[in-house]
Amino acid sequence: MALHDQVTDTFTFPFFADQVDMAPAPQKVGRSCTAFVFRTGSPMLIPQHEFDRLATEGEVELVGSQSPSWLGVPLKTPTATIGVLVVQHYQAENAYDIRDLEFLSSVGGHIALAIERRRSEDALRKNEEMFRLLFTYNPLPTWVMDRESLGFLEVNEAAVLQYGYSQNEFKRMSVLELRPEEERANISIN
Repeated sequence: MALHDQVTDTFTFPFFADQVDMAPAPQKVGRSCTAFVFRTGSPMLIPQHEFDRLATEGEVELVGSQSPSWLGVPLKTPTATIGVLVVQHYQAENAYDIRDLEFLSSVGGHIALAIERRRSEDALRKNEEMFRLLFTYNPLPTWVMDRESLGFLEVNEAAVLQYGYSQNEFKRMSVLELRPEEERANISIN
């Protein structure tokens, strides 16, 4: 499996199992068969004679050991192609056929969605951590409140220090209790 890094325009290989070659270090996209599938966004069955034709046309070049049967499918999400899933056979040129291509395409689609879901979860977790740090260490009194009840859900340390209530006391209060009595009647809850 080759995943594309848009920032560096490289492939990384988080999963690599091969009977001949070792897992490569991250590498520029280049002109490999993997790069060809990535560029075209199309699944490809590339037996040796097709590889030879593509190489003659300058579309691909040999990277790693030669394999007479190569099969690659793009890892596509609804918004982008994020990498390529590849299998290759070192003995038989006709090891794979159109059914294998269709099957691997289906598997690749599921893998791409799983990767995208994991990346989204990681990004959400990172954003939540960043929000938590900004909220917690903000030097100004800051809180999160329920829009319907106006009750405090969270308050930062600056609010505790300024208003003199503990975190638990704040959570039993409403924001109205911080306002003078004469202002409370004029505040409407939407």
